[in-house]
Amino acid sequence: LTLYTTSYLTLYTTSYLTLYSSCLTLYSSYLTLYTTSCLTLYTTSYLTLSTSYLTLYTTSYLTLYSSCLTLYSSYLTLYTTSCLTLYTTSYLTLSTSYLTLYTTSYLTLYTTSYLTL
Repeated sequence: LTLYTTSYLTLYTTSYLTLYSSCLTLYSSYLTLYTTSCLTLYTTSYLTLSTSYLTLYTTSYLTLYSSCLTLYSSYLTLYTTSCLTLYTTSYLTLSTSYLTLYTTSYLTLYTTSYLTL
């Protein structure tokens, strides 16, 4: 009976320790796999998101910059056109007015002088 009990206990302890060791190995493998997979997923996702964000940011910035340049160009064209139109109109109006005034004054002076004489 003693031999039987000892043998049984030895077998039970050995089996239990082997099983426990196998469970620990399996758990360790699972943990390693989980950590590796999680880190890979995190890194891949982070890099993908960073790249996407950077692309989106660059595209948005360039679009905005391009729009600003277009708007500035339009503003400059409008300003130049308006300024030239205003300048031309004012110059022509002033020239015409001056010419009219000069001609009228000269004719009046000439007529008056001629009549007086």
